[in-house]
Amino acid sequence: MRLVRTLLAGIFSVLALAVTPMAANAATQSLPAPNGYFYLCADYNLGGPCAHWGGYSLNTGSYGTTALSAWNNGYATSSGLDDVLVYHDVNFTGATRGIYRSAILSDLRMYRYDGQTYTLAKNIRSFRWVNLP
Repeated sequence: MRLVRTLLAGIFSVLALAVTPMAANAATQSLPAPNGYFYLCADYNLGGPCAHWGGYSLNTGSYGTTALSAWNNGYATSSGLDDVLVYHDVNFTGATRGIYRSAILSDLRMYRYDGQTYTLAKNIRSFRWVNLP
């Protein structure tokens, strides 16, 4: 029994070491200061090619149908429109989900549209700047 515990402890130690560098890289990734843009990226953790917008978008095109991560890098404005409301369909239609200022959604598979079963991954077709509650 002691041998089994020792083996399991060794295996878990090796697994922990294998995961640590990736987590450290994500945490220390250099990101720009708030610049008023909303980003959609083709890979997880803001990786791959990213598109960004300073205003709203009635149709995110292929960027919204390939995005696996998102970042609201907006800054506080006098109008209060510094949060993002994303839509499942073009022209601000369909299901919605709010993204607060400075929020990074590193894996859009983890986020669902409000009241829906489908995720935001590869499903952001339009968005606009709003003041979320």
